[in-house]
Amino acid sequence: MYLRDSLHSSEGFAAAAFAAFFIAMTAGRLTGDRLAARFGAVRLVRATAG
Repeated sequence: MYLRDSLHSSEGFAAAAFAAFFIAMTAGRLTGDRLAARFGAVRLVRATAG
């Protein structure tokens, strides 16, 4: 809605942007879970907080 209403993008572009966000979020969560299982949550947060 932000892209379409505020930035006046086309509906197709807004839908593609939402799909790209959703895919990136899913990949990040799957990768993050695996990294947390492998290295531990504390070590992962220390390595990525910066």
